[in-house]
Parts: sequence; structure tokens; C-alpha cells
Amino acid sequence: MTDIQKAYEGLRKRHPELPLFSEVDSLFEISNMEKERFLLRSIRRSILEEIEYLLHSMEPVFQPENSVAGMHECRFLQEDEKQRFFDLYRKLAALHRKGIAAALRYQEDEEAAFIASVCRVWKPLAADVATYLAKIAGVWERESESEEKAGYFG
Repeated sequence: MTDIQKAYEGLRKRHPELPLFSEVDSLFEISNMEKERFLLRSIRRSILEEIEYLLHSMEPVFQPENSVAGMHECRFLQEDEKQRFFDLYRKLAALHRKGIAAALRYQEDEEAAFIASVCRVWKPLAADVATYLAKIAGVWERESESEEKAGYFG
């Protein structure tokens, strides 16, 4: 058992709502953390980084005029798909803001509750986001119509 795992197990004794180390590690790679001091903060930061990465990758679909990729990608989603994709974005944004609030108030109980709440919803949420991102990635494998190929390139 590593020092990180020992420290986490000690935190689990004080905060039984925390999931098993192996679950958190498989989702957010916490075994790679170097220091056990402020471990809950480090886990929260890792979670927030993952959420930020997803939010950033989703944003061009909702604000396509700021991105060539977004302009291309948003045309391939139907309105109902965009709405469902936005619902996922909204859930991630809410988690992100809760995590930032927990960071600003730093209380161990709140950090533990945040980590536990994210772990409860992460797998299905991430799977749904992955489904949409895979669909969006697929638009780059299709041929565009000829007038779109000759767009402005500066």
C-alpha cells in the first residue's frame, strides 16, 4: 500500500462517504499524486482539471463563431442533440462551480462531499459526453461540400 493510499484510507475513516481508493484512482489517477498532505485538495484539483478539459472541448459547439472547428462541428448536430449536449455541459459546469466553491472555503468535510458527489455521477456523465464527442469527431472524417472547402483562410 502506497503512502497516498494509506493517507486516503485514513480520510475514508473520517469521511465514510468517500468511495474506495481504487474507484477514485481509476477515474482521476490519484495514485500518481506525490504528497499525501492536503490530499483531498489535490484530488479536488485533479477532478476540476478533468472537468475543465471536458468543458473546454465542448464549448466550440455552443459558440461556433469563435472557432473554425466549432463552425464545422455544430452543423452536424440536430437541435435536440445540441440541447442534450448542453444539458451535459450544464451538469459539468455546475460540478465545476461547486468544486471552486469548495476550494475557496476549504473545509475537509466539504472537499470530501464534493469528491464523493462527483464520483457518484462521473461514469455515466463522462460516458454521455464521450458519445457526443465521438459523434462530433466523426464529422472530421466526412467530406465537406465543395463550397465549404473553399472558405476563408486568412
